[in-house]
Amino acid sequence: MISQVRQQLGCEAVIVQPSAAPGAAAAAAAAAAAVDYSFDQELQITPQLEPHTYSVHGASAADCVLCAVDQKAGLLAALGLSPVLVVVGVHRGPALGSDIDSCAAVAVARQAAQLGLPAVASCLASPSAAASMQPAVDATLQLLQRVVGCLRQARHSSWPAAANMPRAHFPFPEAGRWALGKELPLPQQASSSSSGSTWHPDDCWALGEDNSWAGSSRQPSSSQAAAAADILRRAFADGDILLCLNVPPTWKPSSSSSSSSSRGSSAPPVFASTRPGVLWHCYQVEAGPAEPTSSSISSRFARQTGTSWRTQEQDVFGRSLPSSSFSSSQPVVTGAFVQQDNTDKAASLRAEPWQQQQQQQQQQEEVPASLVIRRGTLLNDHATAGDVEAVFSSRAAVSTLQAWPVGHPLSLRDAVLAAALDEDDAGLPAWLTP
Repeated sequence: MISQVRQQLGCEAVIVQPSAAPGAAAAAAAAAAAVDYSFDQELQITPQLEPHTYSVHGASAADCVLCAVDQKAGLLAALGLSPVLVVVGVHRGPALGSDIDSCAAVAVARQAAQLGLPAVASCLASPSAAASMQPAVDATLQLLQRVVGCLRQARHSSWPAAANMPRAHFPFPEAGRWALGKELPLPQQASSSSSGSTWHPDDCWALGEDNSWAGSSRQPSSSQAAAAADILRRAFADGDILLCLNVPPTWKPSSSSSSSSSRGSSAPPVFASTRPGVLWHCYQVEAGPAEPTSSSISSRFARQTGTSWRTQEQDVFGRSLPSSSFSSSQPVVTGAFVQQDNTDKAASLRAEPWQQQQQQQQQQEEVPASLVIRRGTLLNDHATAGDVEAVFSSRAAVSTLQAWPVGHPLSLRDAVLAAALDEDDAGLPAWLTP
């Protein structure tokens, strides 16, 4: 992808990556430690054949970001370059719903943002080794074209080097933030006056129900929308929000999704501006032995549904589930998310064997010698503007995420983040287009 970035964006791109560790166990350990810094260790840097591509031995992904962008001793400084944007990925595996918090790519991008750098986490919404990475690469390039244009406008520069690294500690920005006493009222304990409400009904995420950007109105005024877009652009340039891209393996680019705004285009959108959707993990824990017996829950479920709890190679989501509906045009061979309407059916199939096993354990009154954790079922509840819904529609989901914990002085108010769901005709966040 690096050559395409250089060609399409007209910029220099530097890849800094952890050295590949052999074996699945080593890869899993590296992923788990992706967000940890390797303090007080000497990290060896090895140039690769591709220009400006480096491997860092013994480093985590977070180490690589810091080694690249440090102003004094980092790789970019040694090359005479200034950081503009950090892109983490393309990561193989989805970061949808609440799984965003456990995705290493998103965690590393958030750390880069907290350093003061604009950051994008790019994910192929499939862990399957058989799924092509090219759709995610194409979608990432199209998103980056829009992102670079946004940064140029926010920084008033033809090539916008990051201006908030190192971070300016004071004064804190207040517009659209958790600025107590400014944007939000002080708590009663900290306020000299007890008048007024300390809770803002605008700060909630029931879209179309309780969230109100313009008082009693359901939609923000044009001036409020423009103000929110400006806050979002500045927050992204300063590293106070980041973008998470999830690309389905069936995604296809559209000629209308170019670096310029596509308003007025008749082509269907291939992107979607989203928020995290709703997923429910229904894991399965079985008493040993490791291999399920014919009377086990997983075998009983498989006989009644034709689906095993175990991961199947053709399951693009890495889970084996009792229904298949990735998209209406190109269904998945095996496995897909179970819609909430099917919950009762799935639960009824599990109820009887689970009760039987529970009764047997109570009768035996023995602690099992071993336990086996199965992936089980992943349920999906519909959420307006959810990333899961976008991926199911074969659209690339672009979610605007907080870089800071909710309530942090630099975190954005919910009303501003809700405005980030506004799309242009390509489906990309409208705030990216000045």
